[in-house]
Amino acid sequence: MALRRAVRSGDAEGMLIEDTGIAGQPYSMTLRDIFQSNADLIEYCGKMLSAQPLTQLQVVKTGRSLKITTAGLDHLDIYADGHPASPGLPLKGNGTIRVSLPKGADAVEVVGFSQKVTRQRRRLSSN
Repeated sequence: MALRRAVRSGDAEGMLIEDTGIAGQPYSMTLRDIFQSNADLIEYCGKMLSAQPLTQLQVVKTGRSLKITTAGLDHLDIYADGHPASPGLPLKGNGTIRVSLPKGADAVEVVGFSQKVTRQRRRLSSN
């Protein structure tokens, strides 16, 4: 039973990853993959993931404000109900910031960037 589903971001945002993989990442199966539970594929993916920068994003919504804690990010975009809630926020190192939301904001999305690449995304709703 799946509790969470992996989805894409960027141009293909929202499309499922399961059963289709990620385009642009060529890989040829090996005998070790076939007979040893994808051993080479797992090693290949581990190397790709370990080369990515370490980032963190924690968002806590309290009333009309957000407490946002970041690491490894240099910019945040904040959306309320699908619209920009504030100008983009440049970040100066790791830490915590507080941001006020527009009155009546329901669905909130915080997008974290590092070197102009989306690295983190959090979606919150009042439900």
